[in-house]
Amino acid sequence: MIHVDRSTVPAPEVLTGSNSRGVRERAQAVEFFSNPANYEGENKKKFTFRAYSDDVVKEALDQLFHHKCAYCESKYEATQPMDVEHYRPKGAVIINGEEHKPAYYWLAADWDNLLPSCTDCNRRRYHEFKGAGRKLAGKETLFPIADESKRAKAPGEEEEEERLLLDPCRDQPEEHLEFLKNDEERGLVRPSLLPNDQESPKGKESIEVYGLQRRGLRNERRARLTLILEQIVTVGRVVQLMDHDPSDANMEWLSDELAKLRRFTDENQPYSGMARQFVDQYLVTIL
Repeated sequence: MIHVDRSTVPAPEVLTGSNSRGVRERAQAVEFFSNPANYEGENKKKFTFRAYSDDVVKEALDQLFHHKCAYCESKYEATQPMDVEHYRPKGAVIINGEEHKPAYYWLAADWDNLLPSCTDCNRRRYHEFKGAGRKLAGKETLFPIADESKRAKAPGEEEEEERLLLDPCRDQPEEHLEFLKNDEERGLVRPSLLPNDQESPKGKESIEVYGLQRRGLRNERRARLTLILEQIVTVGRVVQLMDHDPSDANMEWLSDELAKLRRFTDENQPYSGMARQFVDQYLVTIL
């Protein structure tokens, strides 16, 4: 996961225009959910959210995140449809294992609450985990916070919540996640240690809720990290050669190999957050 500057892509007009689908739907949702009889009891009705799934919204999210899952950084465009993910769930939220309604209905068409997700990070499904076997993972309607007494129930109250899930547009994920590279654990991720020597709560909850340790994802990260480490070895060999023969040709060779290494960290590359950790650490030692 990497930080993404949401301001680099304008909010779609379909969500923000003065008489847009998003603005109209939000007003309708606030009116609907202001009356508990509409969603509770024998005569309850269903409110359908539609504005967030407009194709224009999907295109904007694809552009903003370079066709990558906001959470795991896997490229989804070649294998699956993108889920438009609500960071704060729109219809219901799971609290202590039980579903509670309503959830953050006023944010269903809010551009700042929408993220692109692969199906495995977004939907609750069974996956294989190293040392843990098969278990459920995926965000779906989970949204843990530090203090349930501050759970938002009306527009604006969400600002009082202490979030426990990483949002790539609000947080700096590299401060909360640390990737491992030794042979046994290569491709695994763990919570970073904070200045107080405690594990990052956001890192820990995000790894668990998004299922960032699932076997398939870990294998993809492992393969990518192996390529990165191999390129680091290549750069190191050229650096050693330069110590003996600092010719223009070798300098150009080194420049080319460094460019290949840095390319792993580009924001449009899969698992660039992991790549930045190891590439940046290595470049500090040689530059």
